[in-house]
Amino acid sequence: MHAGIDAFGVAASSSSDNAASFVTYRLRGLPAAGRAAADAVTARVPVRLGPYEPALDDAVAAGREGREGREASPPRTLEG
Repeated sequence: MHAGIDAFGVAASSSSDNAASFVTYRLRGLPAAGRAAADAVTARVPVRLGPYEPALDDAVAAGREGREGREASPPRTLEG
């Protein structure tokens, strides 16, 4: 399923980070990965932090309507 979001990024070389930062970031991610695995196994329902907002549903529906019957556009480059 495609959510209609095109994202682009730039890879950073590992030489731009020092070893301490790398270890810190990896260690920081371990509890989050464990929690995500536990949530998946127990099928925990996500907690909503506020009232339901239908804007996302409207945006997804509008994107689906606009994409019907046409092919996906090629990725854009920095040049154009």
